[in-house]
Amino acid sequence: MRGPGSSTTAVLVGDGQPYTAREIARELSVEPLHLVATDRWAAEALSLGTPSGWRFERSPLLRSARGLVGSLTAQIDALAPVARP
Repeated sequence: MRGPGSSTTAVLVGDGQPYTAREIARELSVEPLHLVATDRWAAEALSLGTPSGWRFERSPLLRSARGLVGSLTAQIDALAPVARP
């Protein structure tokens, strides 16, 4: 139960595995539902500490993670704007 001014968000890793983002968002009453791509290659590179190169930088995992950070930052800024120099 959320009171006035409260905000809840969720992150889903791998859309459609086994439920779609739309189904999960509806059941949890969460908007927006952020998605992070399932990308075994990039995840393995991160876990081994060897992330580098254009393939890693353009991987679905990295692209979706950047989008997630941008969305969460925008949500936080909307809730409590901070004076920036």
